Amino acid sequence: MPRYINFSEGQQKLGLVEDYKLSGAKLLPECFGAIANINIFLGENNSGKSRFMRYIMRDSKLQTIEFSGFVESVLSLIQNMEGVLVQTIGHSDIEFTFKVQSSIDVRYEGVNEIIKLFWRTERVPNRVENLTISVPKITKELKDIISELKKNIVFNKNLVELFFTNDIQEVLASISKKSEEFTYLSNIFDSLRRESFVGKHYQRDAVFRTNVGELTLSKYHWDITNFNKAGDLLDIYARAASRFMALISSQVKIIGNYLQARLEGKAQPTHRTYIPTLRTARTLITQEGGRLESTNDIFLHTTIHDYDLKETGVVVDTGFGLYDAIDTTRNARHEGRTSFKDFERFLSATFFNGKDVEVVAERVRDQRGGNIIVAVEGVERDIHHLGDGIQAIIMLLYPLFIAPEKAWFFIEEPEVHLHPGFQRLFIETITSNPVLQAKQLTIFLTTHSNHLLDFALDDPSHVSIFTFRRREGTGNKSTYQIQLSSQRDIENLNALGVQNTSVFLANCSIWVEGISDRLYFRAYLHAYIVELATKQSKTVSLLEGLHYTFLEYAGGNVTHFDFTAQDGRFTSQTIEDIKALSISNRILLVADQDAGKNTRHQATESKQHNGFKYEVLTVREVENLLSPALLAKGLKKLYPNRDFDPARLTQADYRTTYIGTYLRTQYGGFPASFTADSGTIKNKRKLAEVIVPGLSWSEMSPAAQKFTKTLYDFIIAHNPRLGSN
Repeated sequence: MPRYINFSEGQQKLGLVEDYKLSGAKLLPECFGAIANINIFLGENNSGKSRFMRYIMRDSKLQTIEFSGFVESVLSLIQNMEGVLVQTIGHSDIEFTFKVQSSIDVRYEGVNEIIKLFWRTERVPNRVENLTISVPKITKELKDIISELKKNIVFNKNLVELFFTNDIQEVLASISKKSEEFTYLSNIFDSLRRESFVGKHYQRDAVFRTNVGELTLSKYHWDITNFNKAGDLLDIYARAASRFMALISSQVKIIGNYLQARLEGKAQPTHRTYIPTLRTARTLITQEGGRLESTNDIFLHTTIHDYDLKETGVVVDTGFGLYDAIDTTRNARHEGRTSFKDFERFLSATFFNGKDVEVVAERVRDQRGGNIIVAVEGVERDIHHLGDGIQAIIMLLYPLFIAPEKAWFFIEEPEVHLHPGFQRLFIETITSNPVLQAKQLTIFLTTHSNHLLDFALDDPSHVSIFTFRRREGTGNKSTYQIQLSSQRDIENLNALGVQNTSVFLANCSIWVEGISDRLYFRAYLHAYIVELATKQSKTVSLLEGLHYTFLEYAGGNVTHFDFTAQDGRFTSQTIEDIKALSISNRILLVADQDAGKNTRHQATESKQHNGFKYEVLTVREVENLLSPALLAKGLKKLYPNRDFDPARLTQADYRTTYIGTYLRTQYGGFPASFTADSGTIKNKRKLAEVIVPGLSWSEMSPAAQKFTKTLYDFIIAHNPRLGSN
């Protein structure tokens, strides 16, 4: 469970979001979530997404609380405590009755100790009242508190409200009190042992006669017919009960401390930046030909005026001040210069094939007064000569790279001026770039772009997608429905093979059979590029969605596509079939050697030409390309309680057999759901998702490496100016 927002009382009183409803949760207007590191607000025009984002942005006193792993941890702690309670059933129904004698003399032995222990006071009061201590009553009260806590934890709304109201303080106080009471019981039981000060006064029938009065135990579980035996049993019982009560106290205290630590983890955004649609990386020129100073940022003044941001503490970044920002950062202290250098390294690796890149705020003594220069290995170009796409990327990502840790960003329509490939680059950078990840930024985006959505679906763990819809209400008053896409919704979309519209615009396309092929091939390409940079000092700026894209054709459906070269003639067969070359005219079609495909392979191979290449893998399925080391690593992640020795696997033995059947033969012990009836692995995507993170070139099999080079060469062949943007 990720983070939730609690709006400040002042913000709530404005009543600006009373017409917004969050589907499946009654959190608004007090709370909102669950938010992730990246939050995409998706919706058509006038759906209320930008207004709601600015509502979050304006609240300088909002609080957030992190619930990742919280539910599982608390329920585990409660389960541990309940396990101890079950062990104490034999001790949990006993009651103590202390009948005080008419007069108490503090000079008598043990009086002060007994008063301090049972009545929990340092001084003997003028009148000591009779006392009854019920272990069942205290235990029941603890169970009631824990039961209510579990109920709140199970329901997100209750949990969020619990932590954002004073109710959590009441829960913490009651938990602390119960921990103290079980420590109290532990000390009392400990005092009943023969060598302790109360135990010395044991008489008969579980009665202790002391200088304070008579202590009687009832509902105990030992035989009292024999006095000496009863004393022995009481001594054993008291020791065990004391230990168990102390253990319960400790478990309850652990739960309270965990809740307290999570409560103290509530945070406020310390730095908020708004990047509006009114933005540019260009140096604006006046009618007289001079540079418009950043103090005259008309985009900034307009945005602040339109959205009443003057007293909110929000930094509005229109890109207009980029010249001054670069100039300032280049001359900043070490930390600022380091962040700027990280940004230049990002530009180098992403756009310029690893060549040295410098971004400079040029100072010249002319009417223009300066410009932003991007130098690539000494060759200088004005920023406005780089193309709108790179300018837009620089403008969007530069503020993030130089931002302080845990800063919040609110970005309107980042897709403006961005090719679908650059849109993917933007999403991938903010979700996975190590420099930005280390900063733990929180980013909100509004968008109309299906490309951003498609790309975000590839990595749902870092992204929350909120869909906004406008509903017509009564009296011309509209309401707005917000729907948070659940993890399951996203996985279902991925399982259906959501089609990236960028297939129309990428320079070439890789047609694969399914989602697992796409995941493996993407990881293989990344591993190869890292290998080239490490071993050959060759950096290649390869962008999915721009230089290439993947398209899933779902195996046997490939027979519905016509890959023959277009010659202008239209036949009934042409009309009947889907014209693949109308979708993309530079295709690498990858197929495996599944049984029964030989005829299809031969027919498809005969259609190869300059715009279409057909590649048949040398293995039965894509999983058979995996090396023994990768297979063992993946299985260990799926079944962490088992050991999988890669030495038991030989790739030559499983090259042409179904991998699920082979693994079951070599290791055994898999559940029935592991393989399909055919012998293939049933959940291929799940296996792929645990294998590909951190996959390296050295872990790949020779067959996988050979195929990856073929894939890489095909992409390079259709991107002759790769990296020269």
